Amino acid sequence: MVVAKSPQQLQSAAVKKLAWSSLMWLLCHDVGPNETPLTVKEVHNAHSDKLQKLVEEIIPLLEILGKELWNKQYDASYQSAWTTEEILDYLKAYSLSISNGHVTPNKELALNEIYERNGLIVSLMNEARRKESYHLKLLRCVAGDTIASS
Repeated sequence: MVVAKSPQQLQSAAVKKLAWSSLMWLLCHDVGPNETPLTVKEVHNAHSDKLQKLVEEIIPLLEILGKELWNKQYDASYQSAWTTEEILDYLKAYSLSISNGHVTPNKELALNEIYERNGLIVSLMNEARRKESYHLKLLRCVAGDTIASS
């Protein structure tokens, strides 16, 4: 376990956790109606290409959240400069830290928290990015048009 030594490190960890909670449930539940959802380990093993595509798409948005002014101790010079590989490594490490990856995020809980998870990321997309967004396309597929278009 790593202990955050500054508010910026805490914020960075929270943003990475947001990425995990926003992306992993989507990919675990991106299955047919009669299929069993995947575990997070299965997603990393069989759908790493989809996960990489999602991370590449949202990394600029994660950067925005990582720099968000949130308290008086904010250091404007702090820059995370995350790479896709760093985020993917974090997502995998976090996934495997939970029962060795043999877990599936709860879809009902994710849907109840969709605006705090995926909605926060989508809210940072400009109109052009929304039109081409793989994240939004997958969100509509897994969560339904009504939820994803709100």
